[in-house]
Amino acid sequence: MEEDFDERPWDGGDRMDNESEGGDDAENPEQVLAECAEKFSTPDYIMEPGIFSQLKRYFQSGGNPLQVIEELSQNYTAVAQMANLIAEWLIIGGVKVTDVQAMVENHLKEMILKTFDPKKGRYYIHRRGRNPCVVNSTHRTPYLAIANLQIS
Repeated sequence: MEEDFDERPWDGGDRMDNESEGGDDAENPEQVLAECAEKFSTPDYIMEPGIFSQLKRYFQSGGNPLQVIEELSQNYTAVAQMANLIAEWLIIGGVKVTDVQAMVENHLKEMILKTFDPKKGRYYIHRRGRNPCVVNSTHRTPYLAIANLQIS
């Protein structure tokens, strides 16, 4: 289960959605504001899945809306959107859609191989009889192939 696996860097470890509406009374508002400010200053943090829980913490701790808008705006680099734009330009320029898709998939595979953590891979492949988290057949085969490369 997710609770058994403490490290969740893919979403910043945010577990705010599981807490009660009142939040954690023991949290120091200044510390919360500092933690949130640190996260908001990372590139493209606005695209992270944990953004809403962090915004909630930030505002509940008395955070300034104008400051967070400025911080998120300044650190928005639009990497994912730029990749989509370049792919569109390639297609408009005459490159076949399947070739563009293959380029993107090959690059993603290279990036995954560089950063893949076998411990996390094993966790999701072998977690107590449950199916791996990647259930889409398009993604399952490459994921398992990478996991097998790294694990063996």
